[in-house]
Amino acid sequence: MRRPSFKRVSGVMGLVLAGWLMILPTVSWARTFYVAPTGADEVSCVEALNLDTPKLTIMAALACLTQPGETIIIREGVYTESLAFPSPSTDTPVPSGRSWDAPLTIQPYEDEPVVLRPTVGDAVIHVANPDAQFVLIKGVALDATGLATGVRIDGAHQIRLSKVSIWGATGSGVHVAGSPHASAENHSILLDDLDLHHNGHDGVTVENASVVIQASQIHDNGRGGILLTGQASDGSPPTRIWKNRLWYNGTSEQGWGIQIQTHTPSVLYGNVVWQHATGIAIHETGPIVHRLLNNTILGPGTTGLAVLGVAAKHEIQNNISVGHQTNS
Repeated sequence: MRRPSFKRVSGVMGLVLAGWLMILPTVSWARTFYVAPTGADEVSCVEALNLDTPKLTIMAALACLTQPGETIIIREGVYTESLAFPSPSTDTPVPSGRSWDAPLTIQPYEDEPVVLRPTVGDAVIHVANPDAQFVLIKGVALDATGLATGVRIDGAHQIRLSKVSIWGATGSGVHVAGSPHASAENHSILLDDLDLHHNGHDGVTVENASVVIQASQIHDNGRGGILLTGQASDGSPPTRIWKNRLWYNGTSEQGWGIQIQTHTPSVLYGNVVWQHATGIAIHETGPIVHRLLNNTILGPGTTGLAVLGVAAKHEIQNNISVGHQTNS
């Protein structure tokens, strides 16, 4: 009787294993870089992967990012720097994520208090490069005292701010301008659970863009709460303003909670707006239809809900307005 050839069998198994290895996906481990007031920018990017040898500045850590899905963790402290992504006019690689499953993330270490307080510049955070995508900034406080804007987003998309506080800007807390849409189902810019207060103009100004503003507190800003102007690119989804609280924005003679001057459709749902000269105002926007659903507008104030112009038949349902001289 012939004995089986184990050599031949092992050769076949080797080919099978080699085939499996060839089709296995390449695994790329996302890296985490650390920043702390006790750090030094002279340490290498490899050293900054260790909590005990962090970078000193966030910008130095940002320069270490080379792969999608990487994270910058910031230790407790006050950082006198602004955060600017490279402009399209430079050849500098732009850090970004790949998807919302692998975003570029900037956040504090274990919810430690982190404040960015630059003394020069136009904005605490400025994103003006469309290649900066899938960027998540969360849990930091931005002291924009003396600067024009807290966060300015120009032409970039797939940007999310979450649990960010912004105060002190001479202009708006957040200014979004001309950010292109991702798809009819997916908004490019998400402003979630923000605290925007004591800025010179608006809590949020949206210009020629489509955004989501949700679960935020917007109060004590010099001109108004939320201002929507211009027109987003064709095919953009409606702007969504959902379940925010807005109070004490502007003066008793001129302030507003939410003002809609945009030719991009919008949906306002479940917001609570109180103590403004005008609670919510829709200006003449041509045939564009805006939807106002289940909002509560409380006085005292001059006008609760103002609809100016009759070109479009807006959907206005189940809103409550109390304590104003008039609704129009």
